[in-house]
Amino acid sequence: MAVVAAACNVGAVVPADAPITSDASIDAPGPGLAITPSQTDFGAVGVGQTSAHVAVVVSTGSPTGVLSVSFVGPNASDFTSIGGNCDGAVLAQPGSCTEWVVFRPTALGSRSATLRITGAPGGTVTAALLGTAGGLVSNFVISPTAMIFATVAVGQASATQQFTTRNPGPASIGPLVTQMAGTDAAQFEVVTTLHDFGTAPLGLTSPPFTFTVMNTGVSPSAPLVTTIGASSNPPFAIVAGTDTCSGIMLAAGASCTLQIRFTPTSFGVHSGSLDVTDGVATATSNLTGLTAGNDFNTLLPSQYVFPDVVVGASSAPQLFTVTNGPWTTHASGMVAVSGPTPSEFSIVGDNCSGASLAPGAACTFAVVFSPTSPGQKSRTIYTMFTPGGVNWAAVTGTGVTP
Repeated sequence: MAVVAAACNVGAVVPADAPITSDASIDAPGPGLAITPSQTDFGAVGVGQTSAHVAVVVSTGSPTGVLSVSFVGPNASDFTSIGGNCDGAVLAQPGSCTEWVVFRPTALGSRSATLRITGAPGGTVTAALLGTAGGLVSNFVISPTAMIFATVAVGQASATQQFTTRNPGPASIGPLVTQMAGTDAAQFEVVTTLHDFGTAPLGLTSPPFTFTVMNTGVSPSAPLVTTIGASSNPPFAIVAGTDTCSGIMLAAGASCTLQIRFTPTSFGVHSGSLDVTDGVATATSNLTGLTAGNDFNTLLPSQYVFPDVVVGASSAPQLFTVTNGPWTTHASGMVAVSGPTPSEFSIVGDNCSGASLAPGAACTFAVVFSPTSPGQKSRTIYTMFTPGGVNWAAVTGTGVTP
């Protein structure tokens, strides 16, 4: 019996509701190879995401030569195996093997390929693989969606009210622009916004963020002065050569820009502000950031319990993902095992060992549980990159008698 699965990268996410069409039933094998299912539709999967795996079973009623597994067709690279025991196998009479296949689209639209397994003797069997790639959609929201200000005397200003924008994902958005609209837009002014630079390793510099200063009044401003405040030794600084505001008299409705970068020199939460003033009015943007000790990788899941497996059989592969942080490239990847029963767990579909991960990139590997005796088994899997550090994942499973 064979199961085929496609490898995934980056930050890749396996949607729990990805529709899979699969008929795992196997008729009594005749001479030559047979494959089940002959067609699998993985349904809709976002570009760069990974589907759930499907098991493809190859059976025979007569001995075969050495089997080879390949993917062919217009979008062959979008489908791949993450584990199995067909490639290189020789099947007895009768016999079967399994491959695990997944779908990870690299472009939008309908995608197709063919899984081909060949043996001599045995012949060639194929299975059609289909899927639809959709785009990633962000869910950008602002709250509150309405604000009623208290009554204000003409010529006076109200208290400041805070609005929060949030992107719950899964796609990135930006750059953001804040502006007023409507018949009375000139009577409202954005005086404070907040920018969070996120988590940065100690001593490294974040990508710069661009701020826009606009004169929402009806007359030109006095010459502007830009400063970083709210801290005696702030980790925030104006990027040299980007400040088009300092010393400028902004005409009504005109704007200027400058960039801020975050370079933490101590651990913890940091705060500061960007202040722009013309001596009469001041606009402030609050700044925040967090310092981490290193730009570590993450390994998910951090623990996994396999369903019970009959002694002598093998589980479906469990996919693990290593994701790099946003700052530095990590190289010389390694996946290793330790624990009291390492021989009963095997790593398949490993594209982490020897790999280099760019900032934000990811790699994957899968683990298969094959108990050789009854009882609970355990193992620790660890990954290592330089830099990036070491991550651990605990896996357990129980072997049961037939």
